[in-house]
Amino acid sequence: GLRPGERYGFTDASTEEELILSMIAGHGNVIAVSGHTHYDFASQSKYPEISLSALSGRNNYALHVPSCAYPRNSSGATVSSESEGYIIETYEGFVLVKGIDFVTGKFNPGAVWRLDTDLS
Repeated sequence: GLRPGERYGFTDASTEEELILSMIAGHGNVIAVSGHTHYDFASQSKYPEISLSALSGRNNYALHVPSCAYPRNSSGATVSSESEGYIIETYEGFVLVKGIDFVTGKFNPGAVWRLDTDLS
C-alpha cells in the first residue's frame, strides 16, 4: 500500500513506527532493509525517499529493495526481462550498496550509495 514519495519501511498508518525507530535510535550502523514495490531503479530515481532514507540515530538507514521478479517502470508496465537488487560490500568505516540488474550483470550508477559506518 505504499505510494511513491513515501519513506519505505514505515507508513503514516503504521502502529509500530515509533517502537521500531526507538529501538534503532539507541544504536549506530543500522540498515533496515525492506521491500518491495516492483518499481525498477529507473522509476525509483524520481522519488528520492524510495531507495534510501536516513533514520533516527547515527548512521542508520532504511534501504528499499526493488522486486527481483516482475519489475515495473514508472507507468506501471511490467518489465519482465529485468531483475534488480543489491550487492552489498562492507569495508572498514563504510558500506557500499550497489544496485544491479541480475539479468545483464550490470550495475546501475543511479543506485549506488556509500553509507558511513564510522562511529569514532
